Amino acid sequence: EAMVSVGGQSLAPEDISSYILRHLAQRAAERLGQPIEKVVITVPAYFNRSQRHATVEAGKLAGFDRIRLINEPTAAALAFRLGREEQKVLVYDLGGGTFDVSIIEVDNGVYRVIASYGDMHLGGDNLDESIAAWLRKAFEAEYSFALPADDKSLRARLREAGEEAKIRLSEVESTEIH
Repeated sequence: EAMVSVGGQSLAPEDISSYILRHLAQRAAERLGQPIEKVVITVPAYFNRSQRHATVEAGKLAGFDRIRLINEPTAAALAFRLGREEQKVLVYDLGGGTFDVSIIEVDNGVYRVIASYGDMHLGGDNLDESIAAWLRKAFEAEYSFALPADDKSLRARLREAGEEAKIRLSEVESTEIH
């Protein structure tokens, strides 16, 4: 079992998670003016049974009476309020280092998760690297000039420009990269 030493004390990951959950619940209770006893915690779709169990245990350690877990892309679909009409929707969560998807069926306002899966070895970081590589090739093709492969600052700038474009494309249909 993994343990972390903090201030001379040995803590399990569940202990650390419970501190974070307790802190978040305290802040929410202050804002709402009432205690938080029941929670829904979002987890990556790739979480296995033991990771889900550990998350529930962290919630119990934090003092919650009822704890429900929901996959992150499913939570995004609920937050988006897809509507009441009958439809099937693919929702994806492209995080920094993960890629999660859920297929959700909506029928008369009732949501049903048909499938959910995640890959913890594929994510937004991979997409940023691909965009940076594409930018490099496009620049070299347009200007017939090979960019130095070992220039860390240039690599960082290409990646940053690609990531900024990716973020902008969450809100618009097209963007320019400078």
